[in-house]
Amino acid sequence: MNQDAEHLRLLSIFHYIVGAIAALCACFPVIHLAVGLTMVFAPERLSSNERAPGPERLFGWFFTLFAGAIILFGWARRFTRAAA
Repeated sequence: MNQDAEHLRLLSIFHYIVGAIAALCACFPVIHLAVGLTMVFAPERLSSNERAPGPERLFGWFFTLFAGAIILFGWARRFTRAAA
């Protein structure tokens, strides 16, 4: 195999590696998604007093929506580039 063909083969391999790393980085907001869902569905786990859950649920929805949007945008951006 000549050197040009070898470089093209390596380039194609590294293209998929970089795509996988970018998709993995788009999964980092999963932590925020989990915290947001906990704030929405079980706010009593995050507070020490027994008062009624108020702004925790609203803040949890913000966490959930923004984290979900970032995850979907990152995945869509990465997978549409990989298909092109």
